[in-house]
Amino acid sequence: LLRFRSLSRRLGRDEMTARFRSLAQEPVPPDPRFVKVMEAVTVLVHPHQVFEDPDYSEDHDPRAQSAAWRACRLILSHARLLQKKIKNTDAHRMSDHNFRVLEQYVRSRRWPERNRMKNEDNALPLMLYDWVVLAAQVRGEPEPRRGEGAQVHGVEDRRGRGELRRNRGEPRRSE
Repeated sequence: LLRFRSLSRRLGRDEMTARFRSLAQEPVPPDPRFVKVMEAVTVLVHPHQVFEDPDYSEDHDPRAQSAAWRACRLILSHARLLQKKIKNTDAHRMSDHNFRVLEQYVRSRRWPERNRMKNEDNALPLMLYDWVVLAAQVRGEPEPRRGEGAQVHGVEDRRGRGELRRNRGEPRRSE
């Protein structure tokens, strides 16, 4: 859970905006299967929409692949909005149906191998790949309860101090 949240924050940083936009300028995906990673990202950042199962029949149709990459490029070109959605994604709040769809992406034999997402010019494809895989793992785990190091409604546990503080570092008022 902590790795997922840490990666969500890293993807939301200002220096990543240029990487999102640069990837949106690419005429072809870094790997043809990266389109599937972006489809899985879309499932995660839109938790209230109902998604269909992944369709792998289009993988061999160049026109469908081209259209899918154009849609991915459009999503990537709105970098700030996508980054905000990534930072605010809570895998535990995803519907069961969308979680099953996400699992189908990640467990498919057509899901790309991690090493194929490495790109010397832009680390973003690999980071998005890891983010999707971690989200699927986190969603499959029970949601952490208060006091287990989890962030709950703007409050986090400060281990070692034995007190709860608001995220801004202000002490919590006792009532």
